[in-house]
Amino acid sequence: MSMHLTELWIHPVKSMQGQAVAAAQVGAQGLAGDRQWLLADERGRFITAREVPELLLWQPMPQPADASGHARLQLRAPDGQVRSVSAADYTHPAPVAVWRDAFGAWGGPAQTDAWLSERLGRACRLFYLGQCSQRALAGQPGQPLSFADSAPFLLCSQASLAQLNRDMQQLPGREPVTMRRFRPNLVVDALADGLAPYAEDGWTRLRIGALEFSLYKHCTRCKIVNLDPHTAQLSPAKEPLQTLARTHKLPAGVCFGVHLVAHGTGQLRVGDAVELLA
Repeated sequence: MSMHLTELWIHPVKSMQGQAVAAAQVGAQGLAGDRQWLLADERGRFITAREVPELLLWQPMPQPADASGHARLQLRAPDGQVRSVSAADYTHPAPVAVWRDAFGAWGGPAQTDAWLSERLGRACRLFYLGQCSQRALAGQPGQPLSFADSAPFLLCSQASLAQLNRDMQQLPGREPVTMRRFRPNLVVDALADGLAPYAEDGWTRLRIGALEFSLYKHCTRCKIVNLDPHTAQLSPAKEPLQTLARTHKLPAGVCFGVHLVAHGTGQLRVGDAVELLA
C-alpha cells in the first residue's frame, strides 16, 4: 500500500482557525508555529472553543519574524478588526494551566489583552509559549510539549473521515463534515490501492518523508468536533460525535486520529511518502 501526506496544518493560537501549509519544520514539541499562543483567563487557566465557540472564527495570521528572529502574528477578529502581536513583547513570566499541566509561559501587553477581552466579551489574556517550552509530555519528562491538548502531533486519515461521513449519512438530515472539525497536523491517504478506515489506530511506528514517528496515544474527542468551524454553531444532532460514539468507540473512549511523537527534526512537505514501520 502506497500512502502519502495530503495535508499539513498548523494552529498558531489554540482553538483559533488553523492554517494549511505546503511544508513545515518538525521540532520536538511539534510543527513550527503550531499552538505557540494561548488564550487564558485571569488565573492563567486555558480557554478554548469548548467555552468560547466563536474562537473558531478568529484568524491568526503568522507574519515573517523580525530582524531578531521573534515570532510575529496578526489576529483577525470575526468583525474584521486586526491586531499585531510580537513575541518580542512577551517577556513577563506567568503561570498557565492546560488541563492538569501547570507550567510557565510569557505574558505581554495589557492593551492586547484588553482588545481581546472586549471582543470576546470576557476577561482573558494572551500568552506565548516561548522558544523552549516549559511543559513536558505526560509520562515523558524529556519530551517538550506546546499548548496542544495532549501531544506534539495529531495525525488523521482521509479514509477514516470518508467512513465517518458514510456512517453519519445513514441517518436522516446529517451533513458530511470536513477534516477541519478535527484540527489535525498531519493528514494521510493512500494512492490507488486504498487505505482501510481507522487503520491508523493500529499503527505504532511510521516514517513520513525522512522522519520517524511513534504512537503516543489515540485521540479522544469532545464536543468541539460538533462545532461548525465556519459558523461556530453547535450541531443540534450532536454530530459527528454521536456517530463516532456509535461506530468507533475504543477502550480509551470516542476516538478519531492518533497522537504522535517525532524522533528527530527536519522538514515535512505535502506529498511526502508515508511508510509503516510497525
